[in-house]
Amino acid sequence: MKKLMNKFLGVKKAKVDKNDFIVKQYLQFHFEDKGFNKDSFNIHLIETKTKEKTVFVKIWLGRPGVFIGKGGETFDGIKKCLSDRLNKPVEIELKEFDVWR
Repeated sequence: MKKLMNKFLGVKKAKVDKNDFIVKQYLQFHFEDKGFNKDSFNIHLIETKTKEKTVFVKIWLGRPGVFIGKGGETFDGIKKCLSDRLNKPVEIELKEFDVWR
């Protein structure tokens, strides 16, 4: 019945990127090992898109400086590890999320 209603209403399933789960799982385990949790960075949203040979990751967070790390070490390390894990180049874009805007 639900399939019939969705077809009638024109509802389509959301397209999920296959690398989305891998990226989110890696970030969670990486920072938990370092003693951080999701709230340390005020992460609001992680969006992943794969286009041909590159994986694009957008992360909206409240404290991008903590995520980037001293001299960009943490950011570069995450980018390299994700590239190795996915066997594709990874581009990460950080967006500052401000609640009061």
